[in-house]
Amino acid sequence: MFSRVDVTSAENMQDWAESIERDVGPVDIAINNAGIALLVEAHDQQHEDIARVMDINFWGVVHGTRAFLPGMRERDCGHIVNIASMAALTGLPTQSAYCASKFAVRGYSESIRAKLNGTNVGITTVMQGGVKTEIMNRAEIRLAGQSSEQAENMRQMVNSLLGTPPEKAAKLIVRAIKRNRSRQLIGPDARMIDIFQRLIPASFPSLAGAGRGRLRQG
Repeated sequence: MFSRVDVTSAENMQDWAESIERDVGPVDIAINNAGIALLVEAHDQQHEDIARVMDINFWGVVHGTRAFLPGMRERDCGHIVNIASMAALTGLPTQSAYCASKFAVRGYSESIRAKLNGTNVGITTVMQGGVKTEIMNRAEIRLAGQSSEQAENMRQMVNSLLGTPPEKAAKLIVRAIKRNRSRQLIGPDARMIDIFQRLIPASFPSLAGAGRGRLRQG
């Protein structure tokens, strides 16, 4: 069963959830996965840029969770997976709107999980690194001083660093659901950021910024 739905619309998501339960039956697992990437310096971002990222990346998760969670709580059975990113662990240069949306997903999900403690309904926050999806091919890149050719070269370079196959990510998510994990890191890059953010939280953002600067120069 395949449907198109506007995740930025609470009404559309609610109608969609009701149609699924009417046509198929109760939903036991809901995975909120819609997301877009935006690589633009903070001072060059327009309000519309930030609003679109938040509408899809954060509000899409909120609307999906609110559409399916009540039924799960009523049945005291089910699991929700909210896809964040390793960008929910630390700030990344030129991705302030994206990071803000993913930090919001993490905080929202962890707050709900705390409330669900003692029930048979679980929620997992996924913080994945570079997974080989189409997200970078569809990302908007507008960096000061970069030509369209340089931006395309950067897109291809980032794509080459996406090392985790989607199939492997899916298996890890399924395992996290079965084990009712609160969070699931995916990929060596996500695990590395998690470790460094814990060990050197004050200096890690500067290191990340230096790395991104070398990436842009390349």
